[in-house]
Amino acid sequence: MGGYFRMHNFLIDAQSYGRNYEIFPEEPESVELMVEHAVSLVLADLFDEAIVDEVTVRFSPPSRTGQREGTIRIRAQCMLESFTLVPRTEEYIQLAVEDGICAVLKELLGPTTIESLSMEPSAIESR
Repeated sequence: MGGYFRMHNFLIDAQSYGRNYEIFPEEPESVELMVEHAVSLVLADLFDEAIVDEVTVRFSPPSRTGQREGTIRIRAQCMLESFTLVPRTEEYIQLAVEDGICAVLKELLGPTTIESLSMEPSAIESR
């Protein structure tokens, strides 16, 4: 039954608020690696086929009270046909991805909101 399945590109923008003592904003590479690892675990639970392409994290300079805001951008690819939950609707897939990623970002970075999540078919098809 070898049909064509298409990967979908996910672009997730998130914002974290406030201070977190476990993560050192002076080392964005280590923060990005931790976020990438956590997000890949979330996607591995939700999809049989998923890849995290890129994670970027930027922190604002500390405010007078020591608070820092973080801007997080995550690019990933997932095969919708391999989604492990039901229903397999685009709305439910987006909700599950958003909830899972928001939860791990809160664990790592403190209060976090997902600003946007887009999902569109990749240009490349796989069999």
